[in-house]
Amino acid sequence: LNEIIAHANKSDFDVIIAPHLNAHTGNAYGTEAYYYPNDKLGRAVSDSICKELSATLNIPQRSNGIDDGGDKASTYFGFVRDTKPTAILLETCFISTDSEAKKIDEAHEQKAVGQAIARGIAKGCGLVEKLPKEYHYIWVGKFSNKADAIKMGEKIKKLGAYNEVRICE
Repeated sequence: LNEIIAHANKSDFDVIIAPHLNAHTGNAYGTEAYYYPNDKLGRAVSDSICKELSATLNIPQRSNGIDDGGDKASTYFGFVRDTKPTAILLETCFISTDSEAKKIDEAHEQKAVGQAIARGIAKGCGLVEKLPKEYHYIWVGKFSNKADAIKMGEKIKKLGAYNEVRICE
């Protein structure tokens, strides 16, 4: 941990995030993120990430009463307290809770979690998505029946690499 903090403090990072998977001996649910008190960027990014993860995984945001999100101000964690750039300790979900663990056990689900975290960072930092001016299409193949085409389309969607899959007749 000290090496990570030292590396971050020598860098020119604006934000550094330590993603974790939470665990608890009881029955706990949800996503939460810790940031340093009065760090406006930390709060904005933490809140955005929690909202994105909550929507992506369909899990609650754990809160300490600051607002309706899972973001929490804290000086307890050395990573958050001792790192000079805005530092966020992210607890993605509870792997000790079967219903949440099942939501991240496949590669495409893990990719969706990574994309949710990236969207949360971008939104929290006020970044705007730049869409391409033109789009390019690829054809995957020709199928003898519609059911096979739909099955392949679903498989391609699961990969998460394409924003749109169309079945044409």
